[in-house]
Amino acid sequence: MAAKRRDKRPAKRIDNSGHQGLFAATEWVVAEDRPEPSGKAVFLNPSPRGIWLGCRRLEDHLRECGEAEALLVREFVGGLNWESFENRYLGGGRPAYHPALMVSLILFGLMQGRSSLRELEKIAQMDVRCWWLTGGLQPDYTAICRFLKLHGEDLPASFFEELTREVIKRVGRNGTLAGDGTVVQAAASRYRRLQQEVALEQAREAREQAQAKPEDQQLQEQAAAAEQVAQVVEQRKAAREKSRRKGAIQVSPTEPEAVIQPLKNKVFAPAYRPSVLANADRVVVAQGIHPTSETVLVEGLLAQSKRVNGVPEVLMLDAGYFDGKVLGLGVEDPDLKHLLCPEGKVNGEGPWERPSKSAVPKSVFEYEEGQDRYRCPAGEYLTPREKGTTERGKGYVVYRSKACRKCALRKECTSGQRGREIKRYEDEELKEAMREVMRQPGAQRLYRRRQAIVEPVFAELQQLQGLRRFRRFGLRAVALEFSLHIMAHNLRRLIVLTAKRAGGPFGLPFSEIFGSVYRTIRDWLNSPRFLGFLRRLRAGMPRQGVSYGHAGFCA
Repeated sequence: MAAKRRDKRPAKRIDNSGHQGLFAATEWVVAEDRPEPSGKAVFLNPSPRGIWLGCRRLEDHLRECGEAEALLVREFVGGLNWESFENRYLGGGRPAYHPALMVSLILFGLMQGRSSLRELEKIAQMDVRCWWLTGGLQPDYTAICRFLKLHGEDLPASFFEELTREVIKRVGRNGTLAGDGTVVQAAASRYRRLQQEVALEQAREAREQAQAKPEDQQLQEQAAAAEQVAQVVEQRKAAREKSRRKGAIQVSPTEPEAVIQPLKNKVFAPAYRPSVLANADRVVVAQGIHPTSETVLVEGLLAQSKRVNGVPEVLMLDAGYFDGKVLGLGVEDPDLKHLLCPEGKVNGEGPWERPSKSAVPKSVFEYEEGQDRYRCPAGEYLTPREKGTTERGKGYVVYRSKACRKCALRKECTSGQRGREIKRYEDEELKEAMREVMRQPGAQRLYRRRQAIVEPVFAELQQLQGLRRFRRFGLRAVALEFSLHIMAHNLRRLIVLTAKRAGGPFGLPFSEIFGSVYRTIRDWLNSPRFLGFLRRLRAGMPRQGVSYGHAGFCA
């Protein structure tokens, strides 16, 4: 009986022989299929210690060039628990690239600002630092794409937490956390938008065409995509009617989960809102992403930070989080010791409260809880008159006074015909308590550290890692992409903090300093200039002098 033919995909490897000829041709080694042991998958994960560059080992080359961060990345990532990843490869077949090898390549590429799969394939071939990470193997973009699809559920959740816990274990825990969010443009074009009526009409037409030709797979896929866009439109329409908000509903046909919203440059485009919590070492301990809201994620981020970094001692948020649900966490969560969140934007010394259009702001009106009334600066009382609800369904009570008609401060206080109105919302008690906390000098002094903790995180993601726009479509794929960027950022913080805490000057470990000095002295002793000096000295020849307009002068 003829043996069954098995297709083999050639796996590219770097030649690791000790001495190479100058013009020697490189031969690719075909990875042979190995029998799989019972109950355990087999992976391609060769050791990089056998790779040579000319007559020098790759490890020595990286250390002498000051590129030892690749050594730390491979050692750190390889030491994590990969059991859940490895179990997905049980069942036979060709040996796959080990998950630690693939994650090391992806995260290191993101650290260098290479987020495209084609760019990752290129640096795997050309960058000698990546040769160390992959052991000389060169995964192509197809292998990287399949890996991300296979492990897309674990990477942004459990693996992020495991990697961050190990980073914190090495650099030390810090209980001071700062949170912030930003807006990042989606992969879809900002020029292609569909109005509500157009999206529903296109979905109806696509459905009819698909029903007419059920054997056409392309029409079925187009109908499914149009139906998804229509469902998103219906959901947003229902939410807008519930909140009694007005305005046209727009959606991107290629990225329906993204929301048309203003970017940092005030341009409207499909975008998402990622949020992070970072500790005082700028290590991100929690991350998440939402199409529109940053406050919705706070409770989940706080729970994730507890699993990764332990119970926080201080949580600092900016004025965008000054909301009753967020402030309620400081009261309802028994583990959270201090929550600091000003009402207004803090620039330098303030203002710590939201500026008011009126010359007499709401904050100067004193609320008397027992009498359920407000006392104005003129000494008059405002009593409850009517109740209402906001567009988002939040209830409030309106307080007014008849004394406004004859008040001397009316022109400065209000321009309304019925006098000054004060709206007291359901969460007003929490906001008043937070305003009182933020008036304390100690709270203000501590809060000024927030900007230096969390703001550089997004600056590094944008400038160093190139996260100015997402490359993948859909909320699930975008969440995976953002979590990979955060893990790459945490790896960079590990490298920086490890060097700083090693005790050497200029943030360098003593071992690196001594090694550099040793290599400098060794190279100088082996230099042709020094060897020529020794030969002349041994032969008794005087050193050649430098002419200064007269006879030779030995310097």
